[in-house]
Amino acid sequence: MRTPRFFTTKDYGYMYLNEYGISTSGLTFITFQVQACSDVHIALKSHMKEQPIEIALGGLRNTRSCIRLTPRGNCLVTNLGSVLDCKEYRSFTVYWGDRQILVEKGNTTAEKSNIFLSLPLNHNLHNVNVGISTGFGSSGRWIIEDIHCTRTTRISTTRKYRYRYLDEYGISTSGSNFISFQVQACSDAHIALKSQMKEQPIEIVIGGCRNKRSCIRLTPQGNCLATNRVAVLNCKEYRSFTVYWGNGKIVVRKGNTTARKSSIFLSLPLNYNLDDVNVGISTGFGSSGRWIIEGTYLQNV
Repeated sequence: MRTPRFFTTKDYGYMYLNEYGISTSGLTFITFQVQACSDVHIALKSHMKEQPIEIALGGLRNTRSCIRLTPRGNCLVTNLGSVLDCKEYRSFTVYWGDRQILVEKGNTTAEKSNIFLSLPLNHNLHNVNVGISTGFGSSGRWIIEDIHCTRTTRISTTRKYRYRYLDEYGISTSGSNFISFQVQACSDAHIALKSQMKEQPIEIVIGGCRNKRSCIRLTPQGNCLATNRVAVLNCKEYRSFTVYWGNGKIVVRKGNTTARKSSIFLSLPLNYNLDDVNVGISTGFGSSGRWIIEGTYLQNV
């Protein structure tokens, strides 16, 4: 994996990543590591706004982080506490999709969600160019994760039961037979497998009934044909799952595609194969969700 490295000086001034061949156009997040004593700054520059949105990490001698609508403007959301280290790299993910900005400690595959800054917007940011800076007496060393290798997408779903299909986000599962994802939700994570072979999608419910029951249904909100009564979701942590629809069966397992067979907790045989599946995701019934969709590749599980 390519990991570009940068150095920013004690003078406040943005270096934009597209000038170094790193494009975030069409993406909704960036993951990076930074070693600095204080005053790490991220600029999200979009053609929709004359000035970039600014995220300050570890400002005021590493005591305060915040999000501003303009560089050096007023802080709209603030988190007090140290997040940087003079001698060690610290990992962060900045996300700007679904009409919100989120800043999280760690990378996109971190087991625990640790969001410490969140700002709702009244519009989506498109074709964002990311800038980095330190300053005000602090320099910084940066490692930018290769976003084109990670192939992960973040999506939020609301408390209203309604499917959002992944092809709307440029994620195609046509020709594949599985999808791996992480979801953070208290209950009621739903997966729809929509194929031209069936008028209605097959539905997988993960952690339904207040996280007490998971099942597979041949139609949305239909009868459960395979059931598991173990709690599998967590309100504060991401949990990993893989859904497989090949070889005349549907299999749901905890973990990614390298997990052991013993992690399978739902299985339903079919008398046909599903072809050209479009995957939908939803929460609902009082529970919202945050999803990380991993890159899909044709593979037998």
